[in-house]
Amino acid sequence: MDEERFRREIAELKEREKKLRSSNKKQTESTDESQNRSNAMRYTWLGAEFAAIFFGFVWGGQWLDARFGTKPWLVLVGICVGFSIALYRLIFVAKKLGEADDE
Repeated sequence: MDEERFRREIAELKEREKKLRSSNKKQTESTDESQNRSNAMRYTWLGAEFAAIFFGFVWGGQWLDARFGTKPWLVLVGICVGFSIALYRLIFVAKKLGEADDE
């Protein structure tokens, strides 16, 4: 009789273990999916930031050219400076995001 009770308890424990493992697997899959979405949004924002910096400097160069009559020199300076700063920012933030992904 004790042996039969022992076998039932073992069977119940195995059932509980299966349930816990399946729920853990679902939670892990859900966490991985949300982490992937979060990373995608970070990198998408990085591209938008690059574009905003670049076009901001180009627009500033055009505005200064129109104001001072130095067409096209200040817009060319704006392109070069904007691209340089945007590229620097892109590399800096991408490194930071890469380090965060490794953790």
